[in-house]
Amino acid sequence: YTGVLRDRLAEVTRVSTEALHCRTCSIFLVDPENLNRIVLRATTSERLHGRIGRAYYCLGEGLTGGVAKLCRPLRLTEVGDDAELARDNPDFAEARIAGARKHDASVQGEPREQEYLAIPVLWRQNGETEAELCGVIRCVGKVNIESFCHQDQQLLEAIADRVATGVKHLESLAEQR
Repeated sequence: YTGVLRDRLAEVTRVSTEALHCRTCSIFLVDPENLNRIVLRATTSERLHGRIGRAYYCLGEGLTGGVAKLCRPLRLTEVGDDAELARDNPDFAEARIAGARKHDASVQGEPREQEYLAIPVLWRQNGETEAELCGVIRCVGKVNIESFCHQDQQLLEAIADRVATGVKHLESLAEQR
């Protein structure tokens, strides 16, 4: 990934962390060499920062991989609460189990007992209804506020739309060279 994209994604995670009053924000993008996984490309997490470009989720693996596979947002008041997940988001319960079964430790550390908001980064060309998955943007741990709300989700969805536009624009420029 180009330095321009890397720098822009880092800025998006920093601004998102501030705007959403969360502990961390991370962006995972589809791996161009393996379209069945998303790779960490930017984060405000000190713990994950050294894993940029190496940490990944397969589609459907863990909650973040589940967001990528299902192309649906996920908002939880407590990421470790399996009852909340089963009750409010049963489609993601299978992804949680798949993530728990992962043997290598390449990911990631989905946090436990924290608020969680993840939005698929989707590219829709010229108003098409079909969307192409570009990745996932994920925020964890609300600061000084109980949990992520609907307005937080709307803001992160708008940010995800801008990320998709930026990624596709940079890909297009790279192809022209």
